[in-house]
Amino acid sequence: AMSAGLPIVATTVGGIPEHIEPWNGKLLPPRDEKALTDALAAMLREKDTFDPVRISTYASANFSYEAVVKKFDSIYSKLLKK
Repeated sequence: AMSAGLPIVATTVGGIPEHIEPWNGKLLPPRDEKALTDALAAMLREKDTFDPVRISTYASANFSYEAVVKKFDSIYSKLLKK
């Protein structure tokens, strides 16, 4: 969704919170249907708050195939040196 410039609605599990900021989405507690409903409604009301160009640029820089391959390469290189 981010690579298409769309804001994200996600839960606070795993590494997800590291990538969600007020300008690119909303973080919710897991399994909270009321919070999900409220967040989606707020996003529709506040759609001008989210900048599609900034969101997609962030996603491209952090989650493009090239960026992901570089991160995995770095991790594997460190593991092989041990």
